[in-house]
Amino acid sequence: MNVWQGRYFDGRSAGAKTVEVRCEQGSLRLDGPEVAVSYSAGQVRSTAPIGAMPWRFDLPDGGALEVNNAALLARQLGHRHDLAGRLERSWKLAVLAVPLLVGTVFAAYQWGLPWLADRGAEIVPVAAEQKLASETLAMLDRYGLADSKLPRARQEALRQRFAALAKGGNPDYQYRLEFRNAEDIGPNAFALPGGTVVMTDQLVELASSDDELLAVLAHEIGHVELRHGVRGLLRSSGLAVAVSVVLGDATSVGTTMAALPVMLADLRYSRDFEREADDFALRRLPEQSVSPCAFSTVMHRIEAEMKRRDREDDREHEGSGKNRPDRPRRESSGDSQESGAKPESDQSDIPAWFSTHPDTHERTRRFADYCPQDK
Repeated sequence: MNVWQGRYFDGRSAGAKTVEVRCEQGSLRLDGPEVAVSYSAGQVRSTAPIGAMPWRFDLPDGGALEVNNAALLARQLGHRHDLAGRLERSWKLAVLAVPLLVGTVFAAYQWGLPWLADRGAEIVPVAAEQKLASETLAMLDRYGLADSKLPRARQEALRQRFAALAKGGNPDYQYRLEFRNAEDIGPNAFALPGGTVVMTDQLVELASSDDELLAVLAHEIGHVELRHGVRGLLRSSGLAVAVSVVLGDATSVGTTMAALPVMLADLRYSRDFEREADDFALRRLPEQSVSPCAFSTVMHRIEAEMKRRDREDDREHEGSGKNRPDRPRRESSGDSQESGAKPESDQSDIPAWFSTHPDTHERTRRFADYCPQDK
């Protein structure tokens, strides 16, 4: 019969007692000075050691037993090693565990984090969204956007049509349309959480009709209604922030969100978000008697203008003999969610925000049923 030396803790005193340990007829027996106890195997829970640590046996009366090299004892009690101990003793299992671990981490990042971020976005207070939007816009105003030069009457006319377009949305949002002059950015618009939409003077001047502008604004309202800003922010900020938002109270959530305007300014909308906003525009525009064809038209118009600007930039820098600044190429977009705001001395770098959308032709193909001339 095998006998082990163990350290017995009775659960009542701090000290340990040295005991002899045996397995007799399916029971664990301990014998030593002032100790003579027995427990059925089913009452004992064993924990396999890590490294050179002893085995631990938890006893039903609150006591515990530590025994070195007790794998055989655990087997005699009918206990199997837990996964950690088995992995430690088997290099084959350890090797197999590596791809399992990698796959688990990938799945958590690919699906778990977006799911958690989206659930977190649902509980972010609207007031926190609006505070974040206000601080982000203030930052962009300091580093590149300028006051609009559009006539007041023109701005108010577009705001009235925008209000009608936004009507019927989330009643908690206070929608407002802001105009900014942004020569470096060019024709564009972007949505901020909580209901703020910004449109550049250059887009207003480029559009051939108000319907084209409303098509872009419908897309932006889609981003707001679907909370793409907050969802994207939580996804890009990583697991820690997403968990804190899901588990935190309203105050901590508001504090977390209000501290992230720079992250929002650097945010890129995913292609899925862009398609969702396009879908929203397709549904909303007919309700305002606006043909979805206007969206296709203005997208191609923006794309052509951005390409023209890039060609002019290339010719300008070739003629001066200077290298073209290392900045993103301008691309068409009905909106943006990445600004990369820079100091005033380097405002030309701001268009990084406006180069994140799916290909224009890919997006406008989705409007083919509404725009027969594009077929």
